[in-house]
Amino acid sequence: MVQIEHHADRIEDKESLLQTDDLSFSVSSPKYISKEQVHYLSGYLNNVEKQLKNNEPTEIDVDSFVKYYLLHEVFANSEDSSCFLCKDTNSIDRKLYACSVWDADLCIGNSWLTTDVNPAVLYCNRGNWINYLYDNQEFRSLLTDYYISFFKSDIQRYPSKKSSMVLVVNSSDTESDKQILDTVKKYSKYCQVKSKNHTETTLDMVIEIKVDEESNLIHEIMKIDGVTSASVLSHDGEITV
Repeated sequence: MVQIEHHADRIEDKESLLQTDDLSFSVSSPKYISKEQVHYLSGYLNNVEKQLKNNEPTEIDVDSFVKYYLLHEVFANSEDSSCFLCKDTNSIDRKLYACSVWDADLCIGNSWLTTDVNPAVLYCNRGNWINYLYDNQEFRSLLTDYYISFFKSDIQRYPSKKSSMVLVVNSSDTESDKQILDTVKKYSKYCQVKSKNHTETTLDMVIEIKVDEESNLIHEIMKIDGVTSASVLSHDGEITV
């Protein structure tokens, strides 16, 4: 097991430090390693890096690197180098695996490097061999599949700073709130009632939403019996529909 080191000067045991053109690695396990093992691992890691540069990742487990990258990217981890790489003996498996993700205290904007996290910007695809893997079709295909399967639905439940809006609905039917909410949920990836006010003859609702086609939502809301008006506003008060 080796660890990517971006501060190789801090490693006390220089003899066990492994170097490629791009990266430095320290050996985490086993605790003691022979010169022959250091020589073998150094050659092996250099060969892996050469293959990646040639878009031929034959000696890495692409699946594990996809999971490693996606986890760091989704959470905008500024310490995405915090990863162990594992390899078994050749008789069992020749491939190198990304494993044991750790050190996630500087993510989700909790860092001077990512204080203004922009979901449209990629943060973790510029090094640690991921920059080479991004040119590989198998990697990109698996990346898309894993994102859709494990992250997309959860992420879309929450509004972002730029895409969340406010739906304002007025109705003369004071019992129409459930039908209004049911309709909103059909069109909105996220919704939360911010206020609901009743009088004897009117119902006013303000709902935070995240929706792609607000015009379709408004069209359906206006079909509900008693609804007299419905509009979608951005958080700065601008009317969008």
